[in-house]
Amino acid sequence: MNLEEMNAKIEALTKKYKLTVYGIIPFVAAYIYLMFAGKNNMILLALCVPMIILGLYNYRLGKQITALVNERAKELNRQKALEEREARIEAGEDVELSDVTANEAIVANCQSLNDLPKEYTVMDNIDVNGETIAHIIVSPYGVALVNETDPTEEVREIIDTLNIEPPIFYYEPSDDIALLAERIQMPKEVVLSEPEVYSILYRVSGLK
Repeated sequence: MNLEEMNAKIEALTKKYKLTVYGIIPFVAAYIYLMFAGKNNMILLALCVPMIILGLYNYRLGKQITALVNERAKELNRQKALEEREARIEAGEDVELSDVTANEAIVANCQSLNDLPKEYTVMDNIDVNGETIAHIIVSPYGVALVNETDPTEEVREIIDTLNIEPPIFYYEPSDDIALLAERIQMPKEVVLSEPEVYSILYRVSGLK
C-alpha cells in the first residue's frame, strides 16, 4: 500500500470513526435521561445494545487508524532513508551494506512470516539432527529460530562448520503473527554479507 492509498484509507476510516462517535452521543444522552427519569429497565437495556455495538465498532476503527498511521510513519522514514542514500551515492560517497539494509522500515501487521521484508528468507519445517524446526529465518542481521523448544545449540553446530558466527535469536511460536514478525525484525545491526547469508541457507537446508 503506497502513501496515497494509506492517506485515503486513514481519511475514510476517520470519517467513520467520527460518525460512530456522533452516533453514540444520542444513545448516551437518552440513556442518562431515562435512567434518572426512572423509566423501565427494558428500555434502558434496549438502549445499551446499540451503544455497545457502536462502541466496539468505534474501538475497532481506532485500532485500524492507529495501525495505518504507524505504517505511514514507517513508510515516510523508509522513503527519507532512500532519498538520503541516493543523495550520498550521487555525491560519490561509498554506501555500505549496513546503510542499505539497516534503515529498512519494519513491516507491521504481517499475516504470516512470509510477509517479512525481502532480506529475510523464511524456511519452514527444517530437519536438524532429527528434529523438525518450525521456522528458520536468515537475514543480514543473523538467524532467527521459531520453535516450541529452543534448537539454538543444534543450529549453532551446523553454522560453526562454515566458520561464521552470526547471532542466533530464539522465539517461541505465537498466535499473534504480527507481533512475532515485529520482534524478529527488531535486531537491525548488519552482521552477515550476502555470500554468508547464502552459505547459511544452503547448509541449514541440507545443501552443500
